[in-house]
Amino acid sequence: ACVCVCVRTCVCMCLCCSRASQGCLLSEAQRLVGVEMNEYFCDLTQRTLARHHMTERCQVIEADILDCHELLNQADVVILNNVFEFFMPPADQIKMWRYLHTAIRHAGCYIVAAPSLEDSFDALKLTDIDLDTWVSPVACRSDHHHHCYRHQAKQHSRSAVLSDMADGVSTSSHGDEEDALNAFHVYITQ
Repeated sequence: ACVCVCVRTCVCMCLCCSRASQGCLLSEAQRLVGVEMNEYFCDLTQRTLARHHMTERCQVIEADILDCHELLNQADVVILNNVFEFFMPPADQIKMWRYLHTAIRHAGCYIVAAPSLEDSFDALKLTDIDLDTWVSPVACRSDHHHHCYRHQAKQHSRSAVLSDMADGVSTSSHGDEEDALNAFHVYITQ
């Protein structure tokens, strides 16, 4: 699994770091970093970024996120896209959540997650991390995500990535983009 982090950094945790490359296109973040454990996917993503001239602000590093404490500590946005459920047994998922809870402690860092933190914690019966003291949900009406992100961006200068993601979201009636966006839950650390 992979993580995407943003400085003005965005850190992405997602297969093949596709969120890091999307962030490069959709945001003005100074730096986007994908963290990928799999050498093949890391190399594939680096080649894709190079082919499309996206390496100035966007990079993918081959590493275990457990070794990237400083990167997570500097991140303005951390994107977690189905990174644990399909790749880790429950005991390892619990260990990862406990690590992320300690690594992402600075106030004002956005966490964009799918599934929601609540769903992930409930499925694991993880009760030793108090979500209410760690993060606050960013309230968005499901049919107006892009307006909410724009509003939040105006309130929080560190959220350029969210603001730009909102601009790239289609509000057409096709539904695919809106369904994909509805899968994400946004939180801000306290």
